[in-house]
Amino acid sequence: MDLKTIVMSSFCLLFLLLTNMYSLVKSEQQLTNEFTVVNNKKADTVLKTITNISKMKCAMACGRELKSGGCSLANYNGDSKTCELTADSLQNAVEDPTAQWKIIVPVPGNILLL
Repeated sequence: MDLKTIVMSSFCLLFLLLTNMYSLVKSEQQLTNEFTVVNNKKADTVLKTITNISKMKCAMACGRELKSGGCSLANYNGDSKTCELTADSLQNAVEDPTAQWKIIVPVPGNILLL
């Protein structure tokens, strides 16, 4: 392989890496635009538990369920990557003494459609 090929390959790999990083940042921005995250709270009633899931995918799962009336918010634990879909209201959420859980609340009228 000559130097020109190595340099071009390196630039292509760098471009792909930067493109993927940009996509992740945009996904997090989309999450914050369409959902509100409340730290250190947890809803009691759980309708469905999803394990090994990212915060973004948990938010998307709640958004899909919200359209059919099945999820008003989701509990999310980043340490265990656990998502709990619930129909509880934020007013009924309790403080999380472990400080591991967050509540993801869809913003009305602005739901992630994926």
